[in-house]
Amino acid sequence: MRDEDTPKTEQGSGSPSKKDRPLTPVERTIGMMLCAALALFLLYLGFATTAGCASIDADEAYTIYTNISVRVKGSGASGENVGAPSSGDAPEPSSSPFVADWRYGGFNGNGAVEDKSCQIKSVSTSGKGVTFKLSGSWWGATHESPTMRCCAFYKDGSGRWVGGFWEWGSPDRTYRAFTNINDEYKGWDAKAFFAAKKHGFVICSKDGKKRSNFIED
Repeated sequence: MRDEDTPKTEQGSGSPSKKDRPLTPVERTIGMMLCAALALFLLYLGFATTAGCASIDADEAYTIYTNISVRVKGSGASGENVGAPSSGDAPEPSSSPFVADWRYGGFNGNGAVEDKSCQIKSVSTSGKGVTFKLSGSWWGATHESPTMRCCAFYKDGSGRWVGGFWEWGSPDRTYRAFTNINDEYKGWDAKAFFAAKKHGFVICSKDGKKRSNFIED
């Protein structure tokens, strides 16, 4: 009959398992050093009473320490698993609408969502117009059918972006004059627009469902 005090061995192995083997001198030293710290730590976590902590020896301290380390590495602050998300949890690209005060031009693009395939790379403005650097197909707009809604905004005194639609465009029409703004097309306030220090631009599809990124000059 096997002596009950004899350490068990792993199946097919002649050496004690990692779980049941005696601590090495280094591990025992670590365990002793952690006893005092673990007593406070366990009290903080509600794992033990003061009396219970006082009775922890080096072997127990080291075992508790390794168990807690595994739990901490595999859990977030709330105790939820923070492992790699599944493919179904991958964040979607931002599709938030650009919200502004669409005051001019007879068009409201607040409901349009960003189409990542149609982007304004940069803008360069002058007192007469703006030059766009674009990338994308722009929803089928062509020179013969310029269906891109070019929209301009200025930042007012309260920090709001105010503006709207002012000109049609197409991918090959990279320069758009501010003529319609100067002529105060559909309510445009030319004085407020040109007096502002901050300007921004966005391009929307004809139906108002899609838009480019918003870019400041």
